[in-house]
Amino acid sequence: MNDFLLQKDWREHKINELGTTNWVTVYLSNDREEEKITIFSALIPNERIGQSLKTATWEISIGFVQPGSVTWNEGGKPRVEYSHFTDKGSVQPLALIRDFRGARPNYIEILEEFRLFHNLYHDKDKNTYLKLFNNGDEDDVVRIKNKNVEIRLRELLQFISWKQMCLAIYYEVDRFSELSLSDIDDEEEKRIENYANSSMCYSFFVADDIFFSPSKFKTFSRLYGKKLIFGSSLKDTDEWPAEDTKQFEEFIIGTDSRGADIVFSSNPENLANLFGSNHENPSYLKPIFFRKEILLRYFNDPHNFTVQDGLIKRNGSWTLQVDNHHPEYIIVFLGDLGSELPYSEQRIWRSYNVVPDGSLSEVTYKRAILAEFTGPSEPALKFKSVFNRFQEKWNDKFGWYLFKQLTPEDKHHFIALHVPISDSQAEFDSQILSLTKILIDSLNEEGVSRLITSEKLSDTKGIGKFEIYLKQEEFSQTG
Repeated sequence: MNDFLLQKDWREHKINELGTTNWVTVYLSNDREEEKITIFSALIPNERIGQSLKTATWEISIGFVQPGSVTWNEGGKPRVEYSHFTDKGSVQPLALIRDFRGARPNYIEILEEFRLFHNLYHDKDKNTYLKLFNNGDEDDVVRIKNKNVEIRLRELLQFISWKQMCLAIYYEVDRFSELSLSDIDDEEEKRIENYANSSMCYSFFVADDIFFSPSKFKTFSRLYGKKLIFGSSLKDTDEWPAEDTKQFEEFIIGTDSRGADIVFSSNPENLANLFGSNHENPSYLKPIFFRKEILLRYFNDPHNFTVQDGLIKRNGSWTLQVDNHHPEYIIVFLGDLGSELPYSEQRIWRSYNVVPDGSLSEVTYKRAILAEFTGPSEPALKFKSVFNRFQEKWNDKFGWYLFKQLTPEDKHHFIALHVPISDSQAEFDSQILSLTKILIDSLNEEGVSRLITSEKLSDTKGIGKFEIYLKQEEFSQTG
């Protein structure tokens, strides 16, 4: 019980842990009957570090978010200047606690400069701030939950390094105990402590609890202070976070006389082109072959990826031209792999890379090399093309679509429809389900009913009703 009141856990290791984990708490308000913890944080200019460590007192209060003014005498005359925490040399809060005194709900904002520095997107549903990368991936950088704000350490260190400021993590821990002071008299020297080193300082005391808590508690302890987190010098700082250093994977372009793989970089600047550059190197248009299983990565995640006729897209990010009409392989030009894909995606493609085997499909050869208009030949791509044209022609004639638009939850059935790549029964079943959704469940029965002149529809539904219409029109599959 003494250890709790004397806050040995905080004084011996919790303070040292502040700012050292992957997620850094920059604001916390946690009140319990026997303990109240408050954590806050701010940016302190490097030139003020020495002054800051002289006292455990916080340089800024939690509610300090509004502009103000400073007045002083100059030559016997009062002078007033606008003042705000964004002024150069000021202490700046990272989490801004907006308080409207009960007139409106309180909420938490993140310092605008930090959000803009990392170009963060606010996911309002989850109340997180996301960093979007060139490869289409996204990561949480800020998490806000109730009265708790966490920021990822990497982005914090980048920010304070470029700003040439340090992060001060302030803390105040109050604890209440049913022990009396006489119960800890033998540890009197532990009841008061003021401590400081090159990165932290705090004050601690234990006192009679007269004002702070319900009467059942007899003593009260308070620990308050700050822990400073330092950035790097600019020469040691990571590259500007908005920029990605471009890297290039090597891919198999052939084999040597002993059958060993020959690889070459996909860096477009090193490849031969139509203007005569790098004529001794492989061409930008060198076909690179991949196992078709690479497509499963994209078919299985239709929310983020779309596979189209001659294209694979990371929604909101990259687009890669591909030959997806070849019966055995997916083929991509070497230069496109380097110019269109982020390095992380190139590495994934490399794991599916095989020795070139044959040539481009006829469709892609005519399109890319001969510049001829050519329709798709791959069965699933051809089906989608014909389906879309049929829908438009039907609508032009009747004023409604024969197949209703899929709901947002079901759109993936059309986007990811493909000829099964593996021998997996699960993959086959999922494609049959998709065809059912597209062609049977989506049939516009109301519209078809209006076209049927026979009064003997009875309880016929779905595809059966459409069959009645086809017989009525004497439709022939060979006609």
